[in-house]
Formats: sequence, C-alpha cells, structure tokens
Amino acid sequence: MSVFKVVARDPKTGKQWKKKIYVGEAYNKYATNLVVRWQEYHDIEVYEMYHEEWRLWYKLHKPKTEEEVKQFQLDKNYSDIWYNHYIKNHL
Repeated sequence: MSVFKVVARDPKTGKQWKKKIYVGEAYNKYATNLVVRWQEYHDIEVYEMYHEEWRLWYKLHKPKTEEEVKQFQLDKNYSDIWYNHYIKNHL
C-alpha cells in the first residue's frame, strides 16, 4: 500500500504552509484537485513513503511571471477575470 504526502510551501520563505497525507487509492482520488488548488498560491512538493523514509516524487511551483500565469490560466481554463485579479494581487 502506497503512502503519499503533499506539502504546500510559501514561495517566498519556503516554510511549510500545509500538508496532507494519503494512503492507498485516496491519493489518486483526491490529491489531484488539492494540488491544483494549492498550486495557485504555493509551491507544492509530493513525497512517497519508500522503505520507511519520505522520498521526493515531484515538485510544482507557483506561477511567478505573467507568462507562467497566462499558461496556468490556459491549462486550467480559468477566466480573464481570474487572470487580471491574480496579476494584480499575487505577483
């Protein structure tokens, strides 16, 4: 049975903001939506338990430039209102 840990970190300080642990199929069922939500504002790290130690599986970074925000908007099919709000308040 696989165990996964999703960690959201503040992009400026690197401090852990929140984490969630999933066991078995719960990762496939719930983590994707969580990662998408958290990635808008935080850097994401996903770890897998391997022989009683956490191993980094992958990292995702918050969009940090206007080009990255535009690509994020297109990938997630978000509105132009979201894009303008994000550019104004989060960059």
